[in-house]
Order: sequence, then structure tokens, then C-alpha cells
Amino acid sequence: MNDPNDDRLSQSLDYLDENTDIEFWEQKNIIALRDYLGVITFDKNQAPQNDIKILTSAYFERAMDILLTQLVKDDRFPRESKVFGEVYSSLYSYMLHSSNKTGTNAEILLRLADDKITRNPQNNVATIQELIEWIHPPRPSSKELWLDIVELGIYHGTGKEYLFNTFQTWIQIILDAPISFERPYLEVLLSLSEWFGDYAESWGEKVDEKLSESTFEKTDPILLLPDGFRIIIYTLDEPSGQRVRDVLNKRNSNIDIVLCHEKTMTKQVENLTKNSDMHVLVTTCMKHSLFYGISEYIKTPVYPKSRGSSSILRAIEERTVAINLK
Repeated sequence: MNDPNDDRLSQSLDYLDENTDIEFWEQKNIIALRDYLGVITFDKNQAPQNDIKILTSAYFERAMDILLTQLVKDDRFPRESKVFGEVYSSLYSYMLHSSNKTGTNAEILLRLADDKITRNPQNNVATIQELIEWIHPPRPSSKELWLDIVELGIYHGTGKEYLFNTFQTWIQIILDAPISFERPYLEVLLSLSEWFGDYAESWGEKVDEKLSESTFEKTDPILLLPDGFRIIIYTLDEPSGQRVRDVLNKRNSNIDIVLCHEKTMTKQVENLTKNSDMHVLVTTCMKHSLFYGISEYIKTPVYPKSRGSSSILRAIEERTVAINLK
């Protein structure tokens, strides 16, 4: 079938969706997929007419949604082989030029960007810039996603000089917006202002003012945790994890925050898991082998919505409130 709008493609997609699992993508099939996706120009402004016909077909978007679900939400994502990396790169390009910028798509795009930079660290600045442009123009409704992108850049070693311009542009728009802020978000903004140093000192002062003006609960739920209460956070993103630990210890220096950056289960991880009071699993930034290893020792895990430090802090705070209400 050469017509991308052929109705028979619907039946093929139904079969792909219902009967294909990740095992289908063995070497032969993943190479065929790489060869097919690798020649498509996903930027409609530069794509030749044949590619435009494919990109605008009735079934292409559904086919890509199925592939994204099967390959990016795969328990073993990202697979290390070069061929999978090339497929992930094509999926990243497709997502980057997609007009659908919902929360789910943003999460997928950031996971693909993470893999892309991991495989090609020299492209970290260009990739982070692509993500910033993807959510342009700056607006308060995208403030969480923007913060996740900045932290992804920090995780991959993007220099302050490359991130400061976007930080300055976005933080001004966000702080000037007539919106309310959650405490974790402001605390992360303050932490990042301190990370940027002298250049962002004035922004740090403005965030401090917002923290002082905000009407948070009179009693900080983190302060109500008993001395020695241990929270363990499983994440490969060390800078984000350290930022969370610093913020929590600033609010309550008598609790113990443990960061687990391991990729596989070890006896030490097992002991820490067994002897912790709260378990925070950043599933979008941890290896599934570790996830399965620790799961049997955890009754009520905490799952942040994203890998960003504000999301982790928010999830911990929400669970802490629930603990204090018991």
C-alpha cells in the first residue's frame, strides 16, 4: 500500500496496537523501523511533498502514538543498542515538531531528549535549546515544564552561561504573573537562583519576597515529621535529588534524606529501603531493574509526576500531610 490514507491501514494499526508487544521489536523489525523513520523529514516547513503526505495522513499520528507507547513506555527504555538509539532519535524529532504539547507528550519528549543527550553529550546545549523553543513563548501555564527542562540541562552539565538567558526571561514573566505559587516551586526557583550565583541574586531576592508574602499553611508539614524520620529518594538525577534534600533539610534539619542513585539492587540499597519511612520513586529517572528489586520492600511508594525537584518536593509534602493527619 503506497497510499498513506488507505483505509486498510486502519486494520493494520488495530493489529499493531492489540497484538504487538515489545518483543516484536527484535533486531530485524527495529532495523526496518529505523530505516523507515530515518528518511522522513518531520519538520513540515522543510519536508518534501511526499513526506508532507505521510505526516498529514489519517493514520500516521495514530501509528506514531502506538510506537511511542510501545518503545518509550517500555520497561527497558532506553535500550542501549545503537539501532534503538537511532529510532529514539527519530521519535524525538517527530515529537519536537508535533503541535500536541500536552503533559503526556511533554513527558515523552523529555525522556527522549534525556536519552539523546546521554548518547551524544556534545549536543546537550543544542538539545536543551530545542526544548526551550518547543515550549516558546514563555507563559505561566508552562512553568513546571520549563523548570524540568532547565533541571535536565543542569543534570547533563549544561553550563550556567547557556541556561541563564532562559532563566532570566522565564522567571521575570512567571513572577510578574497574577498567579498563586506552591511553596515547592518557589523553593526550587530560589535554589536555582543561588546556583546561578551573582547574576541571579536580584531574582533570588524577588523569590524570597514571594515566599514571605505567600499564605502557606501556618504549620509546615515537614516540620511535624519526627526526628530521624528517613526519606529515601530513588533517582539518577543527582543535582535534582540534592536540591530536594537541601530544601527539606532547610525546613527540618532533624530528618534524614537519603539519595539513591544506584542502577541495580544491592545489599546496601536493600538495607536502606527496609530502614526508611518514606520511599520516593522517580520512575522516569530510575532503572527498572532497581524498581523491581525494591518493590517487594515498599508498601506505600510515593510517585512524583516528573523527575523535577519541585515535583518531588510536592509529592513528599502531600504524603507528609497525609501522614500527619493519621
